[in-house]
Amino acid sequence: MAVFAAYLDAAGGPDRAWVVASGEIAVGEPLELSDLAVAAVDLPPELAGRAFDDPEALVGAVALAPLSRYDLVLASHVAEGRGAVDHEELSFAIDASRAVGGTLRRGDRVDVVAAYRDGDGLAEVIATDVEVLDAGEADTTIGTAGDLTLTVGVADRAAVLAVAHAVSNAELLLVRTTGREPDEAAPTRFRPDLDEDPAGAAGQDGTAPGAGEDGAADEDDAEASDPGEPAG
Repeated sequence: MAVFAAYLDAAGGPDRAWVVASGEIAVGEPLELSDLAVAAVDLPPELAGRAFDDPEALVGAVALAPLSRYDLVLASHVAEGRGAVDHEELSFAIDASRAVGGTLRRGDRVDVVAAYRDGDGLAEVIATDVEVLDAGEADTTIGTAGDLTLTVGVADRAAVLAVAHAVSNAELLLVRTTGREPDEAAPTRFRPDLDEDPAGAAGQDGTAPGAGEDGAADEDDAEASDPGEPAG
């Protein structure tokens, strides 16, 4: 017996403890410290990379799956609690060519530009400093045009509605702005104007060059830009 005990001491047990459920936890339940415990166990590397060793790091997280007593808590079982989230989340599909070539990654920041299909060709920035929360791989099967499904966090409900409207009524373009300071003076809208150089920028107020205060071009300008007159 003494020899066996000496062998156990030499072999040693698990050298790390991992977070487990201390009791039954239901889906949607915010985690409290009393819901969690630690247990010493050896985990393979691929599982250890998804487990937690600090119960306090999970306080306030929300359970995404039911957990029973002594169940190992993995990253796929929990989400950030609402108290830690300062944005609203939504997902949409977009062609990879319009999402920085499909190179966006979690944590990137983007501005969302909508170019409307109908009307006068208006393009406008509808949301700024949007955080990419998840960027799936492009679906390259025939007929999909390399669609990505992006999950993003936007500041408020108004931005959610603007993006939702544009998904159905416009072509979206994502502009990566990660690490860039916002430019408050940059124009946010562009409307093609036939009597101006196509390279000209829209005014900062969002109206096209040559437009009056009501956003419409002056009558003289409109006559001068009549497409029926041949160029001189």
